[in-house]
Amino acid sequence: MFWGVGIRRIMAGVPQILRPSFTASILGLKDQAADKIVAELGYAMSRSVLPAP
Repeated sequence: MFWGVGIRRIMAGVPQILRPSFTASILGLKDQAADKIVAELGYAMSRSVLPAP
């Protein structure tokens, strides 16, 4: 079960990193500055499931 949650979080985070404007449009955010915040959330989501170095 735990690996399934991790895979899901990575699969949700990567598109936010690669296409933050798409995720921002779903959330109804029109400002270009929101793309940076959405991308940071994608990094945080993806990184939270990886082991620490």
